[in-house]
Amino acid sequence: MGTNIGAPLMDIVLGNLGLKFSLSSIALPMIGIAGFAFLIFSRYGKIKNISRAFV
Repeated sequence: MGTNIGAPLMDIVLGNLGLKFSLSSIALPMIGIAGFAFLIFSRYGKIKNISRAFV
């Protein structure tokens, strides 16, 4: 299920960015934000699962 969500989402992100910079420049901040959300919102199931998918 993760690849069914992740691959189209990545295509949308890269399409909107126009490949003007490398993916690695946004990967670490995305992981950090998802980890922070996982720690803060771990009581809420939906947000916990979404942040876990990003991490």
